[in-house]
Amino acid sequence: MTNGEYASLVGKFGESDTKRLIEILDNYKGSTGKTYKSDYRAILSWVTDKLKKEREQHPAAFGDALAHDELEQLARKKMLGG
Repeated sequence: MTNGEYASLVGKFGESDTKRLIEILDNYKGSTGKTYKSDYRAILSWVTDKLKKEREQHPAAFGDALAHDELEQLARKKMLGG
């Protein structure tokens, strides 16, 4: 994944969610031996859905992460004048 792709994910999902998305993909690749032409595209294609399902199944485990990401996104919008 390029630095630009990583920055794009952080811009869309926040730092902590981006790290979790990469962790989900890395664990999947490590356990199955599967490779992708583009990890960035794999994340956008299916890993985001996996994280969403993970949160739906275990909402209490993500309470702090959600609050952190929401604050991070609000701060980013303020800095960009939004």
